[in-house]
Amino acid sequence: MKINPVVKKETGILALGEGIFCVVMLLIYLLCRRLTLNVLAAALISGGLSVLNFFLMGLTVQRAVTIEDDKQKVRLIRSSQMLRLLLIAVIIILCLAFPKLDKLALFIPLFFPRIIMFVRGIRDSIKGGSEGTVTQPEEERHEE
Repeated sequence: MKINPVVKKETGILALGEGIFCVVMLLIYLLCRRLTLNVLAAALISGGLSVLNFFLMGLTVQRAVTIEDDKQKVRLIRSSQMLRLLLIAVIIILCLAFPKLDKLALFIPLFFPRIIMFVRGIRDSIKGGSEGTVTQPEEERHEE
């Protein structure tokens, strides 16, 4: 399956935002003199997990758009959401088994994508643009 350019672009934007927020969080840890390798590892794990979750969601939506039957679309999206949440839960539980990992640094980055998308939504509504609208790639439109 070819990855839609919009999925790539939006995932890249989210990854950049996640990285910026994680750096800010790590700077706060540094200022509080609590920055350790365990904090860094926890931030990298949950930040990467957040980006992976968003990317997999984008692939699911890309696939759902091609399905004709609405019930199948809903089933696909719901099962994908359940599997992605299960993946996150399993990884977080495994990380919690390592008591050295900072628990706060493990959980905080999981909320960054929601903040990033909220801010982007506000910015786009102020700009009045429809940046990030899912459309067919140019080459697929000409094939039809």
